[in-house]
Amino acid sequence: MRFTEEKLEQAFTELLVQEGFIHQLGITIPRRPDEVLIEDDLRSFLLTQYKVQGITVNEVNSIILQLKSLPSSDLYESNKTFLKMLSDGFILKREDRSQKDIYIQLINYTGLNKHRQPEAEQLISISAEPLVLCILSNVRC
Repeated sequence: MRFTEEKLEQAFTELLVQEGFIHQLGITIPRRPDEVLIEDDLRSFLLTQYKVQGITVNEVNSIILQLKSLPSSDLYESNKTFLKMLSDGFILKREDRSQKDIYIQLINYTGLNKHRQPEAEQLISISAEPLVLCILSNVRC
């Protein structure tokens, strides 16, 4: 039996659903076939998420334009850049230079830690023994 990308996606999707995330096939999302970003959703998210910092529509549009402008000529590098921005976030330099830059995250990670906390019985227990630590550290105890 061969492990394919499709099987990987299916396994990953099943794990997300088990964790309570909603899964929706891309073909069921209203968008043009060539549209990678769901701009309206991203725009709404950014405007809501960074409202307190006073993010402007123009700044949000600049972020979207930057994401859409990643070159398709080097797909590997573009995907790498996007994934770095997605996982690490990035700094938005404000259109009004007198305002403080904003650290932008494209995902709201608030509350996700509850999805990463396994039940106690699922965890492996390791007890640190003072003697072992002394030996491994090459320290006299």
